[in-house]
Amino acid sequence: MAYRSAEHEATGFTPAKLMFGREIRLPVDLSTGRPLEAELPHTYRDYVMTMQRRLEEASRWARQHLRVSGQAMWSQYQGRARNAEHQPGDLVWLHNPQRKPGKSPKLQSDWKGPYKVTEVISAVNYRLEMPGRKRACKIIHVDRLWKHPGEGEFTWGERGDVESRDSDSIGSTYDGDHSPGVEREYDSNSDTE
Repeated sequence: MAYRSAEHEATGFTPAKLMFGREIRLPVDLSTGRPLEAELPHTYRDYVMTMQRRLEEASRWARQHLRVSGQAMWSQYQGRARNAEHQPGDLVWLHNPQRKPGKSPKLQSDWKGPYKVTEVISAVNYRLEMPGRKRACKIIHVDRLWKHPGEGEFTWGERGDVESRDSDSIGSTYDGDHSPGVEREYDSNSDTE
């Protein structure tokens, strides 16, 4: 009942309004009575005409809301989308989440490789050389690939950058909250923080 009476962000209407042409009556409505604007139809024909008009109007508005919502979602997706362009010969990591029975999923890596790109099939599909497998080459979508930076390099910057960031936080400790960036100054006068 709660789901049917909650307004959806995409449509702008409740599922009950779109399905029945009116809002459903909740238990709280028993104590408040019938809304003033709600008139009961006098004849069967009036009821059918009113219901048809309500459903058509709700459907028209819902389609308009869905169109606007879809455009907003598309714009948001395009803002986050990245153009991954791998060339033949590049090394890439493959996202392949497989769980091994008897091992903790937290300790298993979802990334396999690195594998070599052998062919660019389209803007989103690549052929990878995967030695040691039944099929030596496999076609993979770009969303499952991440560029391998090379030995001793990091995708987030040089090794020196990491060391300089760590040295900036000397003299501060975490206060028990293991969230990154939640630090406070160390009080040298007390044994405990």
